[in-house]
Amino acid sequence: MSKRYVKLLFAIGCKKKKNILQLSRESDMTSSHLTIVMRQFEKEGIISKIKNGREYDIELTEIGQEVLVLVQKYDTIALKQLNKEQKEVEKVKEVKCEEK
Repeated sequence: MSKRYVKLLFAIGCKKKKNILQLSRESDMTSSHLTIVMRQFEKEGIISKIKNGREYDIELTEIGQEVLVLVQKYDTIALKQLNKEQKEVEKVKEVKCEEK
């Protein structure tokens, strides 16, 4: 899942209701691309759209909430792994500096 889609999931999962323009800004997507992604998310059962006057209220379904939890879990794991790798790179740099 790309970084933009993760940002979109976090933005939709937020308690505040947001419209398409706000979601577009937060997820760093054009509104036309966001519309395509939203259709796909709705088709897969990740979100539900409820018409409220002229706008839609977009919410995560139970499946969408499970996906968000998984993304948050693996995002944390990925960050820990990245930090671990950065520390290993720093150790290698220290060793190379000491050799000179």
